[in-house]
Amino acid sequence: MTKRERILATIKREPTDRPPYAFWRHFPNVDRSPAALAQTTLRFHERYGSDFLKVTPAGGYAVELPDTVAIHAKTIRLGLALARAGRWAAPSP
Repeated sequence: MTKRERILATIKREPTDRPPYAFWRHFPNVDRSPAALAQTTLRFHERYGSDFLKVTPAGGYAVELPDTVAIHAKTIRLGLALARAGRWAAPSP
């Protein structure tokens, strides 16, 4: 069964030889170049043999540094983030 056949059969709720799967990840710094991101993502896909490919460009994830948190290329002092997080301790029903 090809990858395409496996995915189409799964969508149609038909029997398959195995469930389709995929892994994906971010590639920080590489994703600054569309060509480099495409090449790196394709190599990752080929290495792990996933049934479908998901391109994961920058954005929507945080990187923790020693005393700061970088979100969407903006840096927030960790103290400020923790002060705001303190309000999460007692959520309202």
